[in-house]
Amino acid sequence: MRQSLNFRNMDADNEPIVLIVIEHPDLLVPLLISTSPTVRLSDDPLAYGTRSTFASSPTAVRDFVYVAMEAVLPDEEDEGDPTATLVIDVLDSDIVKVLTSTIQPATARMALVLAKTPNVVEMAFTGLQLENASGDYGAVSLQFSAQPLLDEPVPFVRFSRERFPGMFK
Repeated sequence: MRQSLNFRNMDADNEPIVLIVIEHPDLLVPLLISTSPTVRLSDDPLAYGTRSTFASSPTAVRDFVYVAMEAVLPDEEDEGDPTATLVIDVLDSDIVKVLTSTIQPATARMALVLAKTPNVVEMAFTGLQLENASGDYGAVSLQFSAQPLLDEPVPFVRFSRERFPGMFK
């Protein structure tokens, strides 16, 4: 599902917003980013974003900072793994080196909310893991996949009469 921002043909209250939480052990706090400058978060430095309770307790509102980006949410196609892609506009091209220099990949959670109800999650995607980071002049593309969850092994134990006698009564 491609989430594009076309403000000319969209009611501002029904604007879809993608909220993203990126976590990594090297980060002191998770990165909270939004695809919409819904409200002014601070005056110095000037920052816009979205306030939501996504990825927190129902009473704790968190600030998701607006970042100019394109967000492609995971879909359920038969071919391939469910992947999400973020294309983020950046000023520093060295960020790609930072993202690919760690051994342990970052994890992400995403939610689709509406501008009028940022605390009501319309769709949520959890358990995403950074699979690829690439970039060039001014943009970084991050690909997150749910594949590690799909690779979980099935139970190795055989359900036989000897191991599970209660199943065969």
